[in-house]
Amino acid sequence: MNWNDISYVVRSKYRLKILYVLKDGPLTPSSISDKTDVARSHVSRTLRELEARDLVKCLVEEIRGKFFEITDEGSSILSFIEERELSTN
Repeated sequence: MNWNDISYVVRSKYRLKILYVLKDGPLTPSSISDKTDVARSHVSRTLRELEARDLVKCLVEEIRGKFFEITDEGSSILSFIEERELSTN
């Protein structure tokens, strides 16, 4: 696991929220925005950033109707963060 990626994710509530909702399956940016109450522009930008770090991936190459899912690395990082949060509570 990459500590730089863990640090990167925990520094942003948007990144965490997006990874949490993608944990349940692929979603479009609009659906992610609806589920997280994060503006669609922030969701789109954050997805691009997460995709650049291979924490999420786009399943559709079309301009519209893109679906994103969390990668194995993204899932590992999210699980690590969740375990740490549970152990501190």
